[in-house]
Amino acid sequence: MRSRLAVLVVVLAAACSTTTSVRSGDDSTTTAGDQGADREAILQAFDAWEPPDQSGVRYEVDSIEFVGDSRAWVDLRPDDGEGDVVPGGAVKDQNGWRVTHATDCYFENQLRDACPPGEFLTDEERRIGKPFADLARSDMSDEERLANLEDGERIREYFLDIVERHRGALGAPLRVLAVRHRPGAKQAQVWFTQSTIGPGLAVLEDGRWKVSQSSWCQLTFNYTRESCPKG
Repeated sequence: MRSRLAVLVVVLAAACSTTTSVRSGDDSTTTAGDQGADREAILQAFDAWEPPDQSGVRYEVDSIEFVGDSRAWVDLRPDDGEGDVVPGGAVKDQNGWRVTHATDCYFENQLRDACPPGEFLTDEERRIGKPFADLARSDMSDEERLANLEDGERIREYFLDIVERHRGALGAPLRVLAVRHRPGAKQAQVWFTQSTIGPGLAVLEDGRWKVSQSSWCQLTFNYTRESCPKG
């Protein structure tokens, strides 16, 4: 999994640690609005949840953010304090709150193609995540690659130079692990395999989702120690 992927990707982020159990951190968990009963139900759902991996790492619920009457984003943090927040989720159906299938897929997809994107991402989330999946593809033209970058024309010369110098490290598409997007928003967070920046930022530009220039430049710096041009 730790293949070199040009300027854009290097190693699996610390957030890609797996878990076998979850416990709820009452002090760190936050909610939006008067949703105490829903909060407790979500905590209980994660307490009872059996993660798909057997690594022995323990996670606790770090925060809960409601994004509708029947959906919540749930951040999970390793209880030893090591590693980054993992994006989980909960949904409410006729039986109450439950952990989303997408949460399982986040863990399962880190090292293998366990869940097809259409199984845990909506069509919109797949559109948002695709530019990140395409970051290191070797079968794309440079113009296609540049078109996936926010305001790419501004740094065209630098971008093409970086790609050319590291072309040998390009390869297969990356796997999108999670997408968080509020309906109507022009930005979204995207978690993907071999990211060195945690979630990347996707932006909607001219009706098309792209990798934000800030995300690409940070990935480039992490790999090459070179900074994008200013201005």
